[in-house]
Amino acid sequence: MKVTKRASGRHGVPRPPYVLVSVVTVTVLAAISALAPPRMLMFGWVALGPALAAATANPAAVLGVGGYAVAAGFAVSSWQGLFGSVDQILRLLMVAAAIIVLAPAWVRRLVSAK
Repeated sequence: MKVTKRASGRHGVPRPPYVLVSVVTVTVLAAISALAPPRMLMFGWVALGPALAAATANPAAVLGVGGYAVAAGFAVSSWQGLFGSVDQILRLLMVAAAIIVLAPAWVRRLVSAK
């Protein structure tokens, strides 16, 4: 059995679990935007989750959190009565664009790690 050591950051301080923090961030922001009036259009804030997940340099984690963010944004905006509206479509495209913009960061991190 191989024992692995938890990854640590600078000065031996353990790195925070970025994926968990990202999922919690998306969940909290989705809950806040669900409680806000629909005219405030806050569901686009869930795009912060994938940005936090990018710190892991793990494309699968970023895509997972990004998919969760898109689903959360879709659910909240549909629940608020914005299903199929231009506002909903544009904001969900913004969340998807945030995930796509982070792709070069994944590549740079993966290449620099090798």
